[in-house]
Amino acid sequence: MPWNSTWPIGSSSVRANKTPGVQNTAYIETTLNNDHYWNIGTNEDGRHKFVNMPKQAVDATISTGMDGNIYLREKTAAESPTNQDIQPYFRNASQVMQMLGIRACGVFTVVGGVVTIQYKHNISTIVRDSAGVFTATFAAATPTNNYLVLGDCVRNTATANDVGVFTMSAASTLTNVKSTALFKFRTFTYAGSPAAIDPIQCWFVVFGG
Repeated sequence: MPWNSTWPIGSSSVRANKTPGVQNTAYIETTLNNDHYWNIGTNEDGRHKFVNMPKQAVDATISTGMDGNIYLREKTAAESPTNQDIQPYFRNASQVMQMLGIRACGVFTVVGGVVTIQYKHNISTIVRDSAGVFTATFAAATPTNNYLVLGDCVRNTATANDVGVFTMSAASTLTNVKSTALFKFRTFTYAGSPAAIDPIQCWFVVFGG
């Protein structure tokens, strides 16, 4: 579908200008409908379906009169030696902030040794290996095992001062407890010495990688 960059054509008649005008109108409607709503309905028109953009080689600059922008940039080897994937960023007048995406997250409860997932993203299963010992498996593998895992839990007790602790499992090899496919963690309480417990609820978030 052609686009006529010069239109209307001053040296042509109104009749001759009709065809390139119709072509331009069709081009605009077809192109905008790639990721916008255009000539669809009163509630949709002019809104985004989604945003497609290419990566930038460097952090994007802010145009005059603007207060910020969102863009994509590939991580450098200095930032991430084992995985230079493309990440979203936001920039304002004072700083550049990576919009660090959540690779995975989960909320689950344990009743009578049975795990029930209450909420999840990119998690296929959460398995109780034994009291206070769990394995979370990703639905889609992470690029590397250099991700961050943050979590916490609520101890199943009526005593308010009794707390639960969330920690990654120990191992002699990192990939035994933290791989691109899964990670292993423990929940326990500590009163003089650690004791494994099943929490009334536990949650975690996986960033980066």
